[in-house]
Order: sequence, then C-alpha cells, then structure tokens
Amino acid sequence: MAANGKIRTAIIFVSYGPYHIARAKALIQAAEVRPVFIQLAKSIGSHPWQPAESCPEPSLKTLSELPFERCGYLELSRLLRKALDEFDPAVVVTASFRPFIMLSAARWARSRNRRTVLFYDTTPWDKRRRAPVETVKRWTLRRYYDAAFVGGSVHRDYLKELGMPEHRIWQPYDVVDNDYFAAKAALVRADPGRWRKTLGLPGRYFLYVGRYAPEKNLLRLLEAYALYRESSAAGWSLVLVGDGPQRSELERYVSSTGLEGVFFKHFAQLENLPAYYALAGCFVLPSTVDPWGLVVNEAMACGLPVIVSKLCGCVPELVREDANGFHCDPYDTLAIAARLGRMASLDTISLQNMGDLSRKIISGFTPRIWADNLARCVKVTAADNWRGNGS
Repeated sequence: MAANGKIRTAIIFVSYGPYHIARAKALIQAAEVRPVFIQLAKSIGSHPWQPAESCPEPSLKTLSELPFERCGYLELSRLLRKALDEFDPAVVVTASFRPFIMLSAARWARSRNRRTVLFYDTTPWDKRRRAPVETVKRWTLRRYYDAAFVGGSVHRDYLKELGMPEHRIWQPYDVVDNDYFAAKAALVRADPGRWRKTLGLPGRYFLYVGRYAPEKNLLRLLEAYALYRESSAAGWSLVLVGDGPQRSELERYVSSTGLEGVFFKHFAQLENLPAYYALAGCFVLPSTVDPWGLVVNEAMACGLPVIVSKLCGCVPELVREDANGFHCDPYDTLAIAARLGRMASLDTISLQNMGDLSRKIISGFTPRIWADNLARCVKVTAADNWRGNGS
C-alpha cells in the first residue's frame, strides 16, 4: 500500500478535464502521496473539454473510451474494481458518491479495510431535501467515508449536518490553474485589438461563461440586462460563452424582444477561454443552483470584478460585497439589473481595484494549495484509527 514512504492514493473522477489535470500535476509533486488518477470515461457530454495537456503517464488510468453517458454501470464497476486491485491504494478518493458508481470504489476500500475520502461541494439548498434521502446520505457517509475534502464553508456545514465530524473535513476542493489564466489574460491585454477582432467581441462587456441550462438562470439575466439597457442605451454589452439545451430559447428571446448588445459565443476550449475574461469589464454568474462556480475562480484569476448569485457555493469564500464585486438574489430581476448598472457606473480605477482584490482573494485557491492540503488529509486519514477506537 505504500511505496518509497508515499501513501498509495487513488483519485477517481468521471472524466478528467482541465481543472482536474492542473490539480493532478500539483499532487504528483506532493511528498506524502503516490497518486494514480482514474477516470471512468474519456469524455462526458455535458462538458466537452479538450485539455491542453494531459496527466503524465502512467498516472492517468482511463476505464472506458466511450462517453460516460454510454457506459454501462456493471462493466464500469468491474473495471473500477480491477484497477483498484492492480494499484492497491491505501486511500481511495471519490468525487462525491454520485454517480453511484463511485460507491463501488468506496465498497472496495471498505472491504479491504482501506481509507476513503469524499470530494464534496453540494449545497443544502440546490434541491428540496427530503428526510428519507438525507437519512440514506448520513448512513452512506458513516458506512463508507472516513474524511471529506470540500469547497468551502457552505459544504462543510452541510456535511456536518449529515454527521461528518468537523475535524475530518478539509478544504479547498474547488480550484483552477490561476497562473495559467493570469498569464494568458496578460498576453491578450497586451494586444486587445487583435483579440477583439479574432473573437468578434465588443468593447466593454459583462461576461457569462458556462452551460446554457435552466439552473444557470440566463433567461432572467437577459431580462435584467434588458432593464439595464433601458436606462443605459449606450451601456456595456453582454457576452455569453457556452452551449447547452437552452441555447435556442435564449436566442429566440433576444430576437423576439429586439434586445441589442447580446453576443452568443460557443463553448470555448482552454486555449481561448482566458481571452474572453481578459477583455471583459465584469463577470456575472446568476445561477439558481451552482455547487461552487469554478468560472468565478477563472474570472478572478484574470483580475475581474464579479457579480455572483448568493446561491453559488463560492460566495462566502470568494465574493466580498462592494469590495471585489457584488452578490445578488438570482430570483430578483430588478436587483440583478441594479447590480449591472452599479458595476457599469464605476470608474476605471474602482474597477481596477476590484479586480486587484479578486486576484488577491483567489491566490488562496490554487492547485498547489489543493495538493498540499489533500496530501495532509490523506496522511492523517491513512494513519488515524478512529474506526478502530469507536469514535
């Protein structure tokens, strides 16, 4: 279970995208662990990532070349157990316990008296909570998981309600490659005219990046933007970057209302994504459901002020009201419009100060910090005997 004094650790995700790759590269450098990274499938339909780089071989194990949506549970479960048998980790780390295939790994660990860590960034308000389901969650945590690694205070508090002792909860889970985004943004800002022409971008604009899906609340954002433009006819534009099931509905709304200043852009891969942030005036995430909101990390790493729904899990850690941005009630269209107007009314120096504070705040959320804290979590979890002493 250990090699050269390092703790064998399996890190399991559905599919590895750019976020995961950056974290994995940092964890490989950690002194305490010897990781293997397991992805259930090579791709996932909801996130068509094409990572600019991959995990160093042979650290990444891919169980299926099919998209995750086309994989069978029983076959994936068999392949997952086989991979764990071969690597024989002392600690198994899974991304939540849903999809339920993740519990195959937890069961494997428990049957061999190995330790388990749960990556967790679910918020308590993302759906109606029913007592029987919450009871099952409590039982699952008690039965299968020794520790957790969470996004922030919202997720920590929810896990404590579900019975996970606070001293077994670590963070931060939700990080991106800040250095990559900051460096790319600086290059774009050195030649903004060329990039605006290449990407077809307007002058000053609000930016949204993510899926076009109902939980992202984009129809209400468009309604709020229309109210903002009524009072600021020559105001900032709105650029939406992404794809998803609601795209046609959103485009129809803009067309039917004659709303000007809205630009729809398709899903951007990692090499082009920083350019959209670099040229924006402010980032907006109006979600009604968002466990964290990693796009907020990206925007802040690029030095942007932010407007973020108070229902996004990242708000307590990342958004300081009237300092690096604003939070808002995602169901209050007038309030969102007011936030847009307030942000656009600020002078250049105020916006720059907000962006500078965003960079400072997000400096505490990096792959290096993620790796160091996860390594400590693994070390403590592997050594602790709480299951043996009845605690």
